[in-house]
Formats: sequence, structure tokens, C-alpha cells
Amino acid sequence: MESRIKTPGIIAARNKVDEEMPKTKPMMMYAIEGGIRMPVQAPEATKAHAYGFGYPSLTILSMVMRPIAAASAASEPEMQAKKPQPRMVAVQKPERNPPTVASATSKSFSENFTFKKLADLNDPWGSSFISDEELIITEKTGKIKIVNFISREVYEVEHNLNYFVHGQGGLLDIIYQDNYLWISYSENRGDWKTSTSIAKAELNKKNLDFKNIFQAEPPIESGYHFGSRLAIKDNYLFASAGERGGGMIAQDPTNHPGSIIRIYLDGSIPKDNPKFEGKSNWLPEIYQIGVRNPQGLTYSSFDGKIYASNHGAKGGDWFGEIKKGENYGWKILGWGGTNYSGSKIGPKWKPGFTKAIQYWVPSIAASAITIYKGKEFSEWNGHASVSYTHLRAHETSLHLVCRLLLEK
Repeated sequence: MESRIKTPGIIAARNKVDEEMPKTKPMMMYAIEGGIRMPVQAPEATKAHAYGFGYPSLTILSMVMRPIAAASAASEPEMQAKKPQPRMVAVQKPERNPPTVASATSKSFSENFTFKKLADLNDPWGSSFISDEELIITEKTGKIKIVNFISREVYEVEHNLNYFVHGQGGLLDIIYQDNYLWISYSENRGDWKTSTSIAKAELNKKNLDFKNIFQAEPPIESGYHFGSRLAIKDNYLFASAGERGGGMIAQDPTNHPGSIIRIYLDGSIPKDNPKFEGKSNWLPEIYQIGVRNPQGLTYSSFDGKIYASNHGAKGGDWFGEIKKGENYGWKILGWGGTNYSGSKIGPKWKPGFTKAIQYWVPSIAASAITIYKGKEFSEWNGHASVSYTHLRAHETSLHLVCRLLLEK
């Protein structure tokens, strides 16, 4: 599909209650002076695709590593005096058992750092390095911005996306490679219906001329669960498409919502996708089914695999591997969680379905992820960094990172 986007995006005028989305405030971007020059020496993984912001609003990898470093160096009273409070949760490698979450402080974080504000952002969602000095960022509310870390200049890039800001929808993830950009967004399909769509454009720092290469079908009237994160492996583009609050639609491979998509970078369809290898009733773009609202997706250069994070309902967030032709089970499985009403969904896992590497009950609101690769925190190499938001009643949300050691 190479349809040109013709109409500008709009922000929904009709307000619908979205009980799953806490209100967010404008975010500030910080860089460090001293200790680590940034982003010229940013971790290799971030140069291709920076950490996303996601649900409800999180920080970038190259940034989030450093607030954690500073927080770990501070005393406990100092940390408690500041809100929000960055902190690190790490997973220690067991000898035989799967990873479990435990608090830890690393010797790598003993150095003090000074932060300076670079930019104010309005509901940022995705980001990607387009050079060692520049980061391109989507704001869910409709703007695309480039931040220069050296000059501290922030400028807006015009674009032609037909987006629709409604609930959790708007401009979502963005990824850069070889002078091209791919973006996922909630596309206005008319009559209040939207889809998780993907568009591609050649990099132009003044005006981006996007063309659609994928639309999730069918379009749905809902402000819930768009996903959507992007990852590139070789000539393939992977994307997560949320089930839009439709529950069992994630078990229907004749619809895109609730699935992981794999297409070529130009939008064409690989002939070794599941549809062509025994799953004849699957849509040709679908690679895996049974996900709910996956807002993290990344490629690991350590093992060549794609990993995802996914929001459960009331409990049941998970981090796991994307596996061709398999099924993560939503909404047959509840992943350890329940409906928001408290009613049961289904078992945490059972044979016949993909088993996640890590589950969280209660939910942590797992969002953007990356497999860390860099020199600054060498002991993190090969670990999965999972951003998440811990919410407490009557308090500002706390933006955190969980570090998981992947079994080789």
C-alpha cells in the first residue's frame, strides 16, 4: 500500500472518559554536564532508536540511564525529598531459575552527575537519533520536533499525517535508519474511527512528506490500546498493534488489532510470514497474535531476537520474546491479572500459548524497552531496560526503569 496522506491531522473535539490514562504534564529533557558527554557517546542502541516515552509518559533511554545514575548516587533521604523519584530495579541472574525482580545498586552509579534542561515537551511519545547530535521526537498531540543536544535548539518539523488525537491515540513511535523515517500513529479513518497506521518518509528537517505503508484493519471507534512501537531487523519492520479495547479480537487473525506486524521496510509483505506457512486464515502482515496493548518493542543485536512489553489489565503486564506464528493468549489468558471490575479473565498461562519472560502483578505500566549496548554502563550489556510508571494515589507518577537479564 503506497497511499499518499492528503489531509492534516486533527485533535478530537469530543471528550471521552479514558479511565486507563492518567493525566500527563509537559515533560522536560535533561542532559548531563561532566561525567558522560551526551549523546555523542550515547549507548549504541540509542543511536538507532532512542527510548520512547509511551504510556502515560516516560523518558528516553539515553536520558533515563543518567537520572538513574544520579539517583543511585544520592542518599536515601535526598531521594525521598524529591518527586518524581528515579530509581533502578535490577534483576540478578539466577543459576537455573527464570529472572526475578529485585532492588539493587550498581557500582557504576557511584559518580555524581549534573543535569541541565534541554527542552520542554508536550506529551512526548517516541524518539530516534538522526545523528549523534540530534533526536527526532513525536508529541502525541501532533507535533514532530528535533532537539539538538549541542546547540540546545528545538525546532518543529511540518508533516502531512492525517492523525487523530483521541484517548491514547495521536502521533506514536518514530524510528530512523539510512535517511528514512517510519512513524506509527492513530490515523483518522472518518466517522470517529481510527487505526494504528504506519507511514514512511525521507528525512527532511523542514517538512516530512509521509506515505502510508500499513493500516490496521478494521478501523475502530475507540481511544484505547493503539500500541504502538516500531523495531527494525535487517530489512524487516516490526510493529505492535493494540487490540483497541476489543479483547477477543486479539484472537482473530483476520483482523490486525491485537497482533505483532512484520512487513518489509517499503511496506511489502514477506513471503515467509505465517499466512504463507500454514496459517492461511491469518492476514498477511501478522507475525504473532494475542497481545493487548504492547507499547514496547525492540531488536536485540545480542541474539537477533525481537522483544516486546505489553500492558495487562488490572495486573498482568509482561516482557517477552516475539515468536513467529504464536499466540500470547489475550483474552483467553489474563497473565495473572483481572478485569478492572475485579472479575476473572483466565489463567496466567497454559500450554499452547507463548510464555512471557517476566510478568508483573500488580501492573507496572510497562512501556518502551531496549536491549542495552554501550560502554558507559558495561555491566548492563545484554540486559533489557523496561521503562514503566508506578502510580500512587494523589501523587505524581514515578518514572522508573527495570533491568532484566535475558537468559542466553
